[in-house]
Amino acid sequence: MQSLRGLYAPFQRGIAAYNSYLQKNYPTVYELQNAVLHGSKTTMVDGKDYVIAAGRNMQEKPLSYRELTLRWTYPSDLLKLTPVLLFLMLPFSTVALVPVIYYFPKQLFTRSFWTSGQRQRFDAEEITKRFEAVPSVIAHFEQNIPRSQTSDDRYLLQDVLHRMKKSHMVPEEQILSLRPIFAQHPFSFFSLSSEYLNDLARLNGMSTRKIQKFPHHLVLMDHALDEKLRKGKGDLTEQQIRDAALLRGFDPNLSLDACVKFLTNWTHASSALSGPAESLLLHFPVFLSYPYVFNRESRPHVQSR
Repeated sequence: MQSLRGLYAPFQRGIAAYNSYLQKNYPTVYELQNAVLHGSKTTMVDGKDYVIAAGRNMQEKPLSYRELTLRWTYPSDLLKLTPVLLFLMLPFSTVALVPVIYYFPKQLFTRSFWTSGQRQRFDAEEITKRFEAVPSVIAHFEQNIPRSQTSDDRYLLQDVLHRMKKSHMVPEEQILSLRPIFAQHPFSFFSLSSEYLNDLARLNGMSTRKIQKFPHHLVLMDHALDEKLRKGKGDLTEQQIRDAALLRGFDPNLSLDACVKFLTNWTHASSALSGPAESLLLHFPVFLSYPYVFNRESRPHVQSR
């Protein structure tokens, strides 16, 4: 055993010297190399936990918040990463991937492989891109409010429409009052046109195919997250909190306290819903997240991470 350590010691010293040289002379390359290593390890750990979560789900056992999140995010992440993971099986592939992650970080890699600077920039771009769908949501309200069944429904929807146009947050009690309206024509999930479903998919940052399954998974994740947030942040890491905020259309570059406050408001409203609420949940980003993007004066201090 001691002889093996002796054989490896020069190799380890060589790696340490190489990393020290990179860090001092090529800090960008050093950061990208560490991002590849971190992303590779994270993906492998997530894959192991995903298999465990899948087994527990088949046995109808309750899943943790992390397991529920992995069941939603990991399959698409794995599909995107397949070429990279195959390449990582080759010797010295980590070094070879540095220029690839530098030039094609969004096209070939998931968030686990991004540097902190890339993550901040790409997350901000995604939030802005998502809310390009807001005018379509407002137009849908304007077209369908007259088709609502009662004058009380129309009055409530008009008030919500006014708030959206002014980029004001919709209060939780008002969101809950919308549930019966969004369970019937013309706002129910099965009443929505394919074109408008595509708009809601853009608003929620996913494909039209995934948006069909998203409400069911989101409810499960929201309930598990709500339980944790009611006890404080619990065992949630900062990255889990920021990832949860991004998934729900909130800018994760804002302060951690702002993310927690947003998630608390979201999960309180989501967990209080009962009955069919797929369509209403898909509108949550424009009710709760959208105001933070455009009301710059109300946004908490952005902190680096």
